[in-house]
Amino acid sequence: MKKSYIPFIALLMIFGISCNDQNTESIVKYRVSGASSEYHLTWVNQDGEKTTEIIQPTSAQDEWVKSFSATEGQIYFMAARYYNPANRISLSVLQNGKTLKQASSSYDTTRYVIVSGTLPYE
Repeated sequence: MKKSYIPFIALLMIFGISCNDQNTESIVKYRVSGASSEYHLTWVNQDGEKTTEIIQPTSAQDEWVKSFSATEGQIYFMAARYYNPANRISLSVLQNGKTLKQASSSYDTTRYVIVSGTLPYE
């Protein structure tokens, strides 16, 4: 009877060693580009707090960028809306320099452009 528990205990030990409870820190970068007139931007920071800003670029070449440290499995979120029908906008989220998600809109003032998700475990 004792011998049947040995493989089970060995598997539990291997599983316990292979599990990593520590989440790795990542650098998250939110980037907004392409907008040539005012837009409203809402985003979630490293503490999970929602922030809303009114951004007024001077040209379509202006970029809004926000970088912060985050842990794997953390939620990211960014939403933008513009009101000038001649405008367009591009949103992207990067983790350690790698693009996670992108979204864009051209000449559509009726909808928000949204990128959201969970930071993957590397």
